[in-house]
Amino acid sequence: MEIITNFLPLFKEQAMQYGLWETTLAYLVLGVCFIIAWRLPNIINSIKNKGDK
Repeated sequence: MEIITNFLPLFKEQAMQYGLWETTLAYLVLGVCFIIAWRLPNIINSIKNKGDK
């Protein structure tokens, strides 16, 4: 819950400066990049193991 309460003022400031759609899109892209970077080792291993079978 603390993460959300710390995140909301930042989101509000960005939304007021850049607009709601731009801020939402920016956080969405950032989230997708974070998820890809987090799962990248598993993706690489699955591609390597697919060729071994």
